[in-house]
Order: sequence, then structure tokens, then C-alpha cells
Amino acid sequence: MGEVLGIDVPSGTPHKFHSFNLETPGFVHKVRLQVTGFSHWIEIDAVFIESEVMAILGQSGFFENYQIVFERFKRQFEINTKTDAIIRNRRGHGRGR
Repeated sequence: MGEVLGIDVPSGTPHKFHSFNLETPGFVHKVRLQVTGFSHWIEIDAVFIESEVMAILGQSGFFENYQIVFERFKRQFEINTKTDAIIRNRRGHGRGR
């Protein structure tokens, strides 16, 4: 994925990730992203590892700045900025709505 985005993956900060009995080497890069529908950009730490698994967004940078409301029964999700979530007092499905 990093190469597709034009990132020289091995030039990032090396980091080893541990899960169960596996150790996976990876590289950390600062990247800027924009969520569709929002005018601002945010900077996050993106980690790239050699894997066949699709990339996911993590805690550092993305979930700190956005509220994500998953409504699987509707097959949809909603993304709110932290500011909008606080202003509207949104807490997710079944609370405060």
C-alpha cells in the first residue's frame, strides 16, 4: 500500500510489532489524510508492514480526532469530527439520540 501511495516504505522509522507468538517488522511514516466530506486534513502515524492483509486505521491520529458510529444492522457507518460529536452530544447507537 505504501508503494501505491508513493511512499518509500523502508525510509520510515523501523518498528517491530508483536502479536501472540509473531514478530512483524514495519516502518512508521507521518502521512496526511482527508476524510471525504470534511474540508480539513489531519496528520497521522501510518505503519506499513509486509502483509497480504488490508490496511486499517488505528488509534494514533484518526480515532483521536473522529467519532465513528458503526450501525451494522443498517450496513453503514458515520464519521463525525471530535468537535461536532461534542457539540451534538453524540454517543453512538442507542444513547443520546
